[in-house]
Amino acid sequence: MHMEGAKSDMLELESGTRQAGRVLYVGPTIRGVAIRNAVYTGIPEEAQRLQESLPLFPNLFIPIASYSRAMKMLRGHKGAIYAAYLEAARHYGNKQ
Repeated sequence: MHMEGAKSDMLELESGTRQAGRVLYVGPTIRGVAIRNAVYTGIPEEAQRLQESLPLFPNLFIPIASYSRAMKMLRGHKGAIYAAYLEAARHYGNKQ
């Protein structure tokens, strides 16, 4: 993964997430935290608590309009969303 591009993608998606009231979670389902492809009003409190141990985790909450771009990153195995997905999946023992 090209880090400069990943950082650029991450910043763009983070900025959009902060501005959006509703966000879509594109990470692996984590019991008691978030469900894959669920829509939330802001990042859930349980998910915010994970940021200390999983710094990329909040990047999995994206503006709904960014869904196709996020899925492209996941399918292509590159970019900020893919890095965040792997971080969460490895931490929780999920397969990609």
